[in-house]
Amino acid sequence: MRAILLALLLSAGSLVQAEDAPEAAIQQVITGQLTAFLNQDAQAAWQFAHPSIKARFGSPVNFMQMVSAGYSPMLNFVDLQFRTLEQEDEVWLQTVQLRDTRGQRFDLLYALMPVEDGAFRIAGVSLSPADDI
Repeated sequence: MRAILLALLLSAGSLVQAEDAPEAAIQQVITGQLTAFLNQDAQAAWQFAHPSIKARFGSPVNFMQMVSAGYSPMLNFVDLQFRTLEQEDEVWLQTVQLRDTRGQRFDLLYALMPVEDGAFRIAGVSLSPADDI
């Protein structure tokens, strides 16, 4: 199952610039970081972090430790669904739902901001158990 998920995540294609298609670019950044988390690749996950996150944690190792401690569903999940996307000034808010290996669902709210090269980077994430319907 994980191999199928990774294949789907990796099939997103080449990098999309923010000004071309915000939804596709945002989803690609989130997918890239989640793929890095599944692969336990701190350096790759770090590349998708906004400069403000990099300044706060200082290194890929520190960043990955924070994710492991507080965001463990992002490290080991079997399903990913993109939900709503909204813009508030320069910040784009993407809601994502994950299902972990135990079947629990989690809602994530990503805050993404464009950086100098026009690409998006993840400036923050909140995680909460999903309200299943």
